[in-house]
Amino acid sequence: MPKQVTNVASDDALTTIYRITNDENEEAKAARISERLGIRAASVSGMLARLKRDRLILIDKKKNVTLTKTGFNRATQMVRRHRIAECLLVNKFNLDYELTSFNRDLTDEDKFFSLVKGNSGYYL
Repeated sequence: MPKQVTNVASDDALTTIYRITNDENEEAKAARISERLGIRAASVSGMLARLKRDRLILIDKKKNVTLTKTGFNRATQMVRRHRIAECLLVNKFNLDYELTSFNRDLTDEDKFFSLVKGNSGYYL
């Protein structure tokens, strides 16, 4: 069995595919995934090739991307973690949902911590 991609970029791609195909009931194509992730199409093509190699996605003749059972389970796990974190930030730290949405870029720790401190008074 090939070595699986286990990094943040692949999890972001799987989560994006999940949201497009399940939450929005749309077709996931490389261009749409690239747009959502805010990265170049060539980078997405490489990522999709690795995810396909690792049997996490399927790509049909029309270039539609779908999650395999393993990919779906991994994406579901990531979406659940994000939603739990969003609920914690909204309910415990009193942040507005729009500030906590993981569709936004909260990867900058300083920005994230200042949001929590500024909106809740908590220090992390």
